[in-house]
Amino acid sequence: MKVILLEDVTALGKQGSVVDVNDGYARNYLIPRGMAEEAKASALRKLELKKSRWQKIEAKDLAEAKKIADQLSGKVLQMTADAGESGKLYGSITAHHIAEKLATEWNVALDKRKVQIEEPIRSLGFHRVPLKLHRDLVIELELEVIVKE
Repeated sequence: MKVILLEDVTALGKQGSVVDVNDGYARNYLIPRGMAEEAKASALRKLELKKSRWQKIEAKDLAEAKKIADQLSGKVLQMTADAGESGKLYGSITAHHIAEKLATEWNVALDKRKVQIEEPIRSLGFHRVPLKLHRDLVIELELEVIVKE
C-alpha cells in the first residue's frame, strides 16, 4: 500500500514522502497514529499544497536551531555534583539535568530528548555532549563536571 508520511518515521522516510509499506503496517500502525495517510489522488493533490507550508516551517525551525547553536558555540557548561575521592559521582548526570541547566543558566529551552548522551555521566571532568537541535543540525556541547563544595 502506498502511503503519504505526515511526519518523519525512522527507517521509512521524511514528512511528505510517498512510500510503499505492507498493508497491515499501514492500517494497524501508521494510519491510526496519524503518522501517514493512504496515497489516494485527492491526498496527493493536498500533499502538493502542504509541502510549501512544511518547507516554510522547516526553514523556520532550522533558523531557530542555528540561532541556538550560535548561542552555545564555544561555551562550557559547568555542573556540580557530589563525588568520591576517585572522581566517580555518587549519582549521575542525565539528559534531563543537562536540559534543565541549559534553561536556567543560558535561557535555552531544549527538550531533554535532544540531548543525545548514550548513558548518564558518572565521572568528574570534561565531557562532550551531542545536542540534536534539528534533523540536519547536531552540535557538541562541552560539559565540565566539578565537585560540589
